[in-house]
Amino acid sequence: MASALDAANLGVLLEEQGRPDEARTWYLKGYGTDDAYGAFTLRRAAQGEG
Repeated sequence: MASALDAANLGVLLEEQGRPDEARTWYLKGYGTDDAYGAFTLRRAAQGEG
């Protein structure tokens, strides 16, 4: 299992490549480990900001 930081970094990379659905998967993995950045990005996406 990737660490929360690994998951966040991969999510950012995927987002930058225009792959938001795949990025969301990794943010969810980070969120599942209580990662604050994962929670932030999921909230941002839910509000249509990202």
